[in-house]
Amino acid sequence: MRILHISTEKAWGGGEQQIAYLLEELRDKADVELYVACRSGSAFETNCREKMQTYRSFSFRNTLDVRSILKLRKYCIEHSIDIIHAHSGKGHSFAVLASLLGAKAKLVVSRRVAFELKDDFFTRWKFNYSGVKKIVCVSDKVKEITGKKVADKRKLVTVYSGIDTDKFRPFLGSNFLRKHYPASGSRFLVGNIGSLLKIKDQATFVRAAEVLLDKGLPIHFFIIGEGPEKASLEELIYRKKLNEHITMTGFLTNIPEALPSLDLFVMSSLNEGLGTSILDAFAAHVPVAATRVGAIPELVAHGRTGLLSEAGNAEELAGNIERLYLDSSLCKHVREGALEKLSHFNYKETARRTIELYREVMAD
Repeated sequence: MRILHISTEKAWGGGEQQIAYLLEELRDKADVELYVACRSGSAFETNCREKMQTYRSFSFRNTLDVRSILKLRKYCIEHSIDIIHAHSGKGHSFAVLASLLGAKAKLVVSRRVAFELKDDFFTRWKFNYSGVKKIVCVSDKVKEITGKKVADKRKLVTVYSGIDTDKFRPFLGSNFLRKHYPASGSRFLVGNIGSLLKIKDQATFVRAAEVLLDKGLPIHFFIIGEGPEKASLEELIYRKKLNEHITMTGFLTNIPEALPSLDLFVMSSLNEGLGTSILDAFAAHVPVAATRVGAIPELVAHGRTGLLSEAGNAEELAGNIERLYLDSSLCKHVREGALEKLSHFNYKETARRTIELYREVMAD
């Protein structure tokens, strides 16, 4: 099987990490030849170069980027690509347009977000395009939402994203954050890790911190990540006079070391296709408080693998943080439940399911 993976994103995110895991597992399969089409100057292009991966870079500016579409079509024909696996919405668009213009490959599309599909002609057409043989959803919630606009439900399949659970083991019990950010002192450490985006709603995390700090609880808060909401979050923290209590670290490259040094992980998102950062926290033996949105309840069972609150409700989120701060037996209970849940979300299992899917598509 000659499989071409399309990565159109400029920055490195959860989707790119999932592609990297998949490529790693596919590389040793005797019946697979791997190719990558990635965005010029992207983090994934750098990764391909470092990993000696066969790749071609494209501008991938937008879906009207005709040069990229024609180059992608040519690349598929030159290498007799059997399957194009598009890992994003933009990649999906490029794949179907290249197919329409003569690339003979069968299409597999990954859907990672729990947003309703746009109700326009092009979106409906590309999700129901006959060349798309499978739509791989990262959770049952994503499958449910995507299925509303897909006529042939047999195309839809859930393959949960997985993580490398082993990468956290050397750092369990880490003291990284206290060592490198002395302002945190000996206080209870609560952190949010992710891109600084409106959908991640770190603003509610800040407001929950304010509620807890007003009670005098000895907690220090971390926001780890970069993104377009950085300035507004900094302004919010400054306005609420929380600078001494909330540390914004920016992007950290050593999450496997930093995450286990938290006492509690918080995800305050307004929506999540799955939430692999929660899986990371499970693997790092860090209890989780999260919002009841998207596919998060497929990971966090309230009271068993973590605690859940309504999106945007800072008071309820603060209450869950306080419960876990005060109740060490509850922390132990949800950590144990999380580790049991985690056994179903290993990236090797994700790759195994995906390879089975490719073989099914080829045999059809």
